[in-house]
Amino acid sequence: TLKFSGSSSLVLDSDRIVGVEIENLNIDSIEQAVTGKLSLVAGRSPWVIAALESDRLNIDSLMALLPQSTGASASAPLLPTLQRLGAAKASLSIKSLSLYELPLADVQLAFVTGPNVLDLSQLDFRTDNGTVNSQGEITWKNDRATLALNAALSNIDLDQFLIASEDIEHITVSGSAKLNSAGRNMEELAANLTGFIDLQAANPAQGNAPEARRKLTLTATR
Repeated sequence: TLKFSGSSSLVLDSDRIVGVEIENLNIDSIEQAVTGKLSLVAGRSPWVIAALESDRLNIDSLMALLPQSTGASASAPLLPTLQRLGAAKASLSIKSLSLYELPLADVQLAFVTGPNVLDLSQLDFRTDNGTVNSQGEITWKNDRATLALNAALSNIDLDQFLIASEDIEHITVSGSAKLNSAGRNMEELAANLTGFIDLQAANPAQGNAPEARRKLTLTATR
């Protein structure tokens, strides 16, 4: 059960109510704790402004509260969802985040949406061993979106997704990625990815076994 509280005030334009502002917003439960402020004002650009902080946030449990989708979301048109955001500005700082049972810390998210653009200026987080710093942008024209992503990785343990055995030592990797794509839905964006991923063992030594000196360089072109 989520508990909501806050101090709200109406935004007036002459004698007409055009929005609401919520200060000291508090969303609390056993797995969630979010505070901050939220402003929604019609006719303003951006019409939604949010600045939120969280001590703990469990995306998995929040997703479980949503109604089950009846269609194939990956092939559903992407642009109507983006366009419904309108002009918005949001920032979110999370001390502890659970995403698909993966614990993340010190998550920093900031984005702005506007006519035909979603600008993700910051998506940074820390894992048990390392950090990820990333930025991205989605622009669209007519029914087609264009995606650009950049990321820098430091001491990231990808083996936790690739190796099931607990007897094999995990090797952290560092490097960068730059990806681009275009399409009308998530399925097409995934299929049309181009760019590069360049990762290698964070602290490779010449005398290490080959698996400890691992290196991955991947270039995708169309």
